[in-house]
This record gives sequence, C-alpha cells and structure tokens, in this order.
Amino acid sequence: MPYVGKKPADIIATSVDTDTGAFSGNVTAGGTLGVTGIGTFTDDIIIGDGKTIGSASKVDAITIAASGNTQLRSTGIAAGSQLFQIIDDGTTVLNVRSEDGNINFPVAGGGVYLGVTAAASSNLLNDYEEGTWTPSVTVGTSSAAYGFYTKIGRQVFLSGRVSNFSNTTNNEVLFIQGLPFVDGSSNTVLFGTSMIEKVDKDFGYEVVLINTDDRLRFFHSTNADSDPLRHVDLDGSDSIIYFQGTYFV
Repeated sequence: MPYVGKKPADIIATSVDTDTGAFSGNVTAGGTLGVTGIGTFTDDIIIGDGKTIGSASKVDAITIAASGNTQLRSTGIAAGSQLFQIIDDGTTVLNVRSEDGNINFPVAGGGVYLGVTAAASSNLLNDYEEGTWTPSVTVGTSSAAYGFYTKIGRQVFLSGRVSNFSNTTNNEVLFIQGLPFVDGSSNTVLFGTSMIEKVDKDFGYEVVLINTDDRLRFFHSTNADSDPLRHVDLDGSDSIIYFQGTYFV
C-alpha cells in the first residue's frame, strides 16, 4: 500500500521503497522510533552507552527466535575485563569475562542449581577449589612433604607424601596435620588408602581422619581391634608415606 501524503523519502535522507516502506540505507531517528509490528534487522543494532532495551514494566523485553544462533559480540575489550554482566537493583550477580570466557558470581554464596527446575539448596553448587597443602608430623619434623587437594561443595579429595622423619624412635602415634580444610566436628570422617616404604611391620595401613582434632593417622586391622602406625615403626628417617582420601567439612 503506497504512503499517503509525504513519502518517507521526503522525511529521512535514505533510500526508501515507497510501496513497502522498507529502508535500504542508514536511518537516524532523533526521537522515539515506534514499531508496532515485528522489526526485522539484517545488520547490526548499536545501543548507546548506558542506554536500555525494554522497560522494567515489560516482562519480555527481548524475545529470541527458537531457531538460529544468537550471539553477543564485542571487540577491543581488554583480557580479563568484564564482557557481559547481569545487574539486579544495582548489584552485579553474574559476570562473563572476555578472552578466557570464565563466569563468576560476585555475590557471596552464588552458584549453579544442577539437575532441578527450581532453586533447591541441596542442588546448589557454589564452592569449588583446588590447590596444594603441606602435610607435617606432630612429633619431630619431616621434609620432602607435599600434598594436593580438590574441594567440591563440602567434599574434599586430598593426597600427600611425607618423608625424611627426624624421629623414628618415639612410641607415640604418628599423626599428619595441616589439612587444607578443617572443622573440628565429630561428624567429620575420612577413609583412604596409603603405601608406606620402609616400615618395620609386614602389613598395609589404612589412613583415617581423627574427626575431633583434624589430624590423620594410619591403622592396620588386628584380630581384636586396630593398631595405629607409630614413629618407632618407621625403618629409618628415609621412610616414605604416600596417602590419599576423601572427607567432608
């Protein structure tokens, strides 16, 4: 249907199809551009800095078609800077970083609900960490000690190695301390495996967390009970203990 009165070409300096009203060039709207139907854009849409799309009163400010590939593109943003943010009432609740693509949740306790369609605290994953720790003994000293850990939620996976013991004559139980996460709870339990080089007893040891003082000790089973590894059981300072285990905090 042709336009009645002034044609769009008379109003805006661009190429306009006077029958359909389609713009084939650049259009500059100095005021509000109202579109009551569907607006189809075959090229880029540039929104000015600090400007908004939609309004607080409209639920579906932007609707994305079910087909095709939707992209948010940027150029020239420094590595590690925030590329995309979600801000609610002035508080940033989600960041997507440029270059590395990492996502972080600036609000304490923020995370991802997994396997559910509604928020449930039992499905919230909001804690992940990995790193190193240094195990040590409570009697004498040890060196060449190192450890690794990964924490997912409340569960901690750890491993370690301890050697070069200064005390191999004391009859006290051998404890490993310096765990990466502790809570002193009587509900904390760890079970794991170990391998000990150069020990004076011919049986294997299991590694167990003492749940009230956050230390590891090593046990072997006996007919009536269990017996802990002691410093005197080590066959010289060059004994080596390897261990791994899992516990909750």
